[in-house]
This record gives sequence, structure tokens and C-alpha cells, in this order.
Amino acid sequence: MLRLIAAQRIGPRIWLSARIAAIGLWMAPLVLASLILALCWAGVDARAAWPELAAAAALSLAYLGLWLALAFLVLAAWPSAAGAVGSLVALWAALAIGVPLAADAYARTRYPMPSATALVDAQRRGNDAIAAQRDAIAAAAFARRSDLIGASDRVGSLDYATRMTFLAPELERRLSRLEAQRQAARDGRAQASAFAAYLSPPLGLQSALAQLAGTDAQRHRRFETQVRDYQQRLRDWFYPRIQRQIAAPTPRPAQSRGRQNFGEYDAIPAWAGREPGSEARLRAVLPALLWLALLAAALSFWALRRLRHWPMED
Repeated sequence: MLRLIAAQRIGPRIWLSARIAAIGLWMAPLVLASLILALCWAGVDARAAWPELAAAAALSLAYLGLWLALAFLVLAAWPSAAGAVGSLVALWAALAIGVPLAADAYARTRYPMPSATALVDAQRRGNDAIAAQRDAIAAAAFARRSDLIGASDRVGSLDYATRMTFLAPELERRLSRLEAQRQAARDGRAQASAFAAYLSPPLGLQSALAQLAGTDAQRHRRFETQVRDYQQRLRDWFYPRIQRQIAAPTPRPAQSRGRQNFGEYDAIPAWAGREPGSEARLRAVLPALLWLALLAAALSFWALRRLRHWPMED
């Protein structure tokens, strides 16, 4: 068979390139059709999310092109059928399983994170210590405040909500070192995962699609940061008003358990979450798309350089 092919006026590069291209021509529409069918089945509004859908299609085609280029490179060595299949399976296992496992092991070793048990134990110990020192903590806070130093005799009679305005920040301060260690480990592991996504195309494709869908870990962390900022804004707004009642309490109306003196509802800080728009998500996945395309082009070029001569038959 090879003698018959070699007798034609065609080189090995054109012959094998045409075979790989033929495979790609029928696989690309199949991949796109499967993608569209899955999204329609999930109820995606294509008109509202067409930029993300177009980017997802481009990523899928680039990923397909990468594996076709890998197959092209393997076949350029003219292996047997069993050898070609074995090589491709080994490459898939290394890229899809080996690289992520190695990256995870490196990240866990390089960036150790406090265990959940250690975090719970530290918080429990902190709560116990704060409860035992609650009056001393409040008294120290009173001594630092010119508007409260004259009300030091009321430390022991503070209600629970007012007392917590002094104890909650103190507990967070005592746990701040452990929290900083946890955040540093999360940052380091996120960087390791981002680097591994460039070494493992399956992992890179998954990360890019998650960014397009808005289910990536980075978005979750941005939300956590915004929630924490909002919590601090609420504290900065409510705590002074609550603590102001210690030194100058508003008289309670007769037959009432509350003071009923709060009327600043419109002034309470409102939640203003910020979400990246479609353009930001597209920019975020552009490096992954370019990287997959570049790898496919480089592997194809390497395969073409190896295809200089027809194989010799035994």
C-alpha cells in the first residue's frame, strides 16, 4: 500500500496532512453540534449570551485542533496502529491526569493551608478566651474612647448586641494571623493552578469554560471580598451609633421594650456588588484560546518537519 502511495506524485506531508484535515473537517461540525445541543438542552438563552457561546465554540475548536496536531505529530513518526493509539493514550493520561495531580501535589507542599480542624479549634479557643475576658476587652475599648471613658461603670451591664461590637473585632484580630496564612495558601494554590492550566490543555479548557460561565474560583473569591468589604461598611456605620447609646442612651417610651429612635433607614449602606461584564470574561479566556492555537500550530509545524521522507518498508 505504501509503495502504491509513494509512487504517486505526492509527498508524505501533503498525504498525511490531508488525512488529518479530513478528520478535522468531520469532527469540528460534530463538536459544535454537540455543544449547541447541550446548551439548548440546558435552556441557555443564546441571544443574551452569544459572545460567551462564540468564545466557547472557539475554545472547543482550538482544543480539537490541539489534539489533531498531537495525532499529526505522533503519526509523523509512522508508528504502527497499536503504537499510535498507545502513544496518544499515554499523552492524554499525562496531560489530563498526570499534570493536574503533580500540580496539586506541588501546591499542597509549597503552600500548606491550615486544616479545617485547626481553624475550628482556633476559633473555639478564641471564643472561649474572649468570653472569659469580655469585660476586660470592653473596659480597654472604653479607656481608648474619650466619649466612653466616663461610662466605664456600665461595662458589666452592656447588652449582648452592644458588647459584640467590641468583642467581634477583637476575635477577628486574634485570628488574623491564621486567616492571613489561609489566604496566602489560597493565593499560592490559585497561581499554581493557573500555571498548570497552561501545561494541561484539558485543565486549561475547563478553567476557560468556567470563566465564561461565571463558575470559576476567581469569581467566587471576588464575591467573598466584596461581601467582606460590605460587612466592614455596615460595621463602620452601625457600631458608632450602637456605642453612642452607652454614654447617652435615648429614653425608652413608656410600655416599650425598645427606644424606637432609629429613622436612618435610607442611610444604611446598600449592597453594590460588582460583576465583570461580557467583555471582561472574553478578555479573561483570550490567553487560553491563543495558547491552544499556538500549541496546535507549533505541533503541526514540528510534524511537518518530521515528514520529509516516506517510511521504509521491511
